[in-house]
Amino acid sequence: MSDILAPRKRNMLSSKIVHITTVHPSTDARIFVKECRSLYHEGYDTVLIARHEGPASVDGLSIRALKPARNRFGRMFWTGLRALCLSLKEKACIYHFHDPEFIPYAILLKLLGKKVIYDVHEDLPRQMMDKLWMPKYVRFLASALAAFTEWFGALFFDAIVAATPHIAQRFPENKTIIVQNFPIIEEFEHTNAMPYSSRPNLIAYIGIFAKKRGIEEMVQAVSIVAQHRDARLVLGGFFSPADLQKKMQDKPGWKQVDERGYLSRQGVLNILNQSKIGLTTLHPTPAYVKSYPVKMFEYMAARLPIIASDFPLWKEIVGDSGCALFVDPTDPRAIAEAIDRLLSHPEEAEAMGRRGRDLVINRYNWRNEEIKLLALYGRLVPVATLKKQTLAL
Repeated sequence: MSDILAPRKRNMLSSKIVHITTVHPSTDARIFVKECRSLYHEGYDTVLIARHEGPASVDGLSIRALKPARNRFGRMFWTGLRALCLSLKEKACIYHFHDPEFIPYAILLKLLGKKVIYDVHEDLPRQMMDKLWMPKYVRFLASALAAFTEWFGALFFDAIVAATPHIAQRFPENKTIIVQNFPIIEEFEHTNAMPYSSRPNLIAYIGIFAKKRGIEEMVQAVSIVAQHRDARLVLGGFFSPADLQKKMQDKPGWKQVDERGYLSRQGVLNILNQSKIGLTTLHPTPAYVKSYPVKMFEYMAARLPIIASDFPLWKEIVGDSGCALFVDPTDPRAIAEAIDRLLSHPEEAEAMGRRGRDLVINRYNWRNEEIKLLALYGRLVPVATLKKQTLAL
């Protein structure tokens, strides 16, 4: 935590803030693990409104539960309305929301005189263009509508928190900050990692298992490698859509897969501490080529060598550090060759992992991003609240 910001902690002990998500679970890494915890440790009375089994207090953070909706319409309307009602009950000084579908309700909060922050995790207009199941003209209209909705909402909101520099370009510069989703270094320091030389030939992929995220090519690549050496793909996450699971299980290469389902943060760390390689071979869709892959940074933090999609931005991110091999993500043989190279040269692979770790420590870590988030909150906390609290002390 920044020493410059630390003295403000005493003045903020009773400043209540509310984070709202109608889409993400209460354990979401960006929302709960990083942002809410950072704000709580800075001294804010932090409340999270999210999908949860019931009201709870976790690590000092108060959680107000939202029931999961039965369908998308229910989530956008009833869950959003419920989240708005819960938000108003808190009488907070700042409302920080994380989902574009909550924009209409967030505008209502602003019209009621509240301070509102929009946290933009994804490039929604580009995502709409990726939905190939839609006719092209529908995708274009959906993308344009998404862009307009976010632009219109930004006129009302007090601040925009963008997850990447590319996302930030779509919003007013004078009210937008970039807070990237980089790893918390400490998460990867107190773990019981196996010595690299003692690990089995496990290749890790953490995230959503989807066609455009390269699940088919990853499975096929590991099956190619397994023809001449022992190797397994270990997966942590979930399928999207759900029926893709059965299709993948029917493929010959699935016998080389260890699927562990959706995992807690400790479960993710356990996989990374046992693996030799981290995979992130997303397809070159409009949304992905400009993205900052969260799991790539986590692999680096866990000292794993990386095999990644050969996107220009991703190559720029790691620069000449030599911590990754870049491949055509649509070519299983290219992925297999990269896996085989790393498994054949374990000392080189381990050195690549160390270089990636150094890059995270020096640049791509949550500590650097936290400073920007806390500075934003320091500017938005009402002056009257600060004066009242200072007098009370």
